[in-house]
Amino acid sequence: MSPGTRLRNWACRWCSKTAMDRLIDPMIADLQHEHATTSGWWERCWILVKGYAAFLTVLAICVAVETTGTLHARSSDAAMRRGLASACGVMLFLTGLLATPPLVQSLSRGNQIVWPLLLLLPQALPLSLPVSLLVGVVYGLHGRIPTRTVRRTVVLIGLVGSLASFATITWLVPAANQAFRVTIAKSVVVHGMNEVSPSSVREQAVADRNEGRFDRAGILFFAFHARRALVGAALAFALFGLGITALRTSPAACAAICLVGSAVYVGYFFELRNVSPSLFSNERVAVLLAWFPNALMLITSGAFLSAREHTSLRETT
Repeated sequence: MSPGTRLRNWACRWCSKTAMDRLIDPMIADLQHEHATTSGWWERCWILVKGYAAFLTVLAICVAVETTGTLHARSSDAAMRRGLASACGVMLFLTGLLATPPLVQSLSRGNQIVWPLLLLLPQALPLSLPVSLLVGVVYGLHGRIPTRTVRRTVVLIGLVGSLASFATITWLVPAANQAFRVTIAKSVVVHGMNEVSPSSVREQAVADRNEGRFDRAGILFFAFHARRALVGAALAFALFGLGITALRTSPAACAAICLVGSAVYVGYFFELRNVSPSLFSNERVAVLLAWFPNALMLITSGAFLSAREHTSLRETT
């Protein structure tokens, strides 16, 4: 099978015929031609990496463009309003829950409530956003058939959520965390691991590994890639919610699946604290373990959607 064939088959489920003819098919053809005319093994691998990255970028743009008009048309839909309201409610609850312990600590030091609360929001939002999207998708789309338009809408929402998480984790969280620590201490505080940019964390991890400090390097490597995985969690949770709606189970069963999925996701990272940090000094291991929950959610969502499609085909024959 030529490289890109499966990608094209997958894109057919998300993109219109116009997008396939004008964007996806020419890009796949270029990838296949370049791959076939290159002899070196490493060069071929690099061509595949670049081609797949370009494919994902083009696919995201296609989904966003084709869904823009749909979002406006569906803005008055009761299901959309219901999903949005539930997502906002869950986000407010979880954000408040995550911000309460450090906020209480700040108040005990005689600080006002408004400024510390604002500084705590950036670190809480990337954690509450994925679960909020999961609940919003499941509650808003429960009982509805996940058509191609619905799937594109969910993908777009997940991508926007991931982009928002990326911006928050990369730029807002380090500065807000440091400002909060200074507010608590009421003096100058040295920057910690959570108060520097993700790129700085990785640079320090590489330096520690080169100098033989494998435990510290492992901690930093995993911290870096866990932040990156948290960025992708918004999209993974949104698609997981889409897969749950495809099952067409009872509201109680949907709620149970959401609860179990979220608990397993969080519990997985807590369990990794018992793993020897030196294991993560191998960056490939850190990447694999950090992204495993996201990959598992995406695979599970795909399985749910495929199972529903197969059931629908049997019902129609």
